Amino acid sequence: MTEKLNLPAAFAGIKTFIRLPGAESTQTAARAVIEAGSAWPALVIADEQTAGRGRHGDAWFSGPGGLYLTLGLKTNVPSKELPVLSVRMAGAVSSALAGVYGIKTRIKEPNDVLAYNPARDEYLKICGIIAESAALRRHPEWLLIGIGVNINNALPKTLPAATTVAEIKGAKQDAREFAAVLLENFQKEYSEWESGAICRNGY
Repeated sequence: MTEKLNLPAAFAGIKTFIRLPGAESTQTAARAVIEAGSAWPALVIADEQTAGRGRHGDAWFSGPGGLYLTLGLKTNVPSKELPVLSVRMAGAVSSALAGVYGIKTRIKEPNDVLAYNPARDEYLKICGIIAESAALRRHPEWLLIGIGVNINNALPKTLPAATTVAEIKGAKQDAREFAAVLLENFQKEYSEWESGAICRNGY
């Protein structure tokens, strides 16, 4: 899916890029990478997750074919600003889904993206986002932004309120362009979020 992803163009400044065939969670893998001393910013992508999770530890079904990634970023922005970043990330996902696939979306704050499925005539969950700081200190040294997007992955019948890009479009889709556009969108959203937080908090 991401072998041909042009990282310098997609997210300027990525210093560590790790592609995994599988991981318990890209959040867990990215945390280990950062704690091991890898260069900033770090990007971890997995083809599937065996223990993907969302907010409050909720499970996120992450079979092969979806896009699962975590960005590890250095920041001095207070932890109280993280919910705003989750919403901005949702906006980056929504813009990418509309621009690459022509899919209509809605953001369910603070961390979900819903996509309109015309065959079912309703908005269904297509993306989950999780933002975590390195510690509970007021000014964390770094944070992890995790995202899971249902693209070509099969969904179990136990998730009737979810959908995928492939289901909406009626065929499997190439996720590489989407991944690149998503990262470019997020770079802009992250810069604006960080600059705004610095101004608001005066440091």
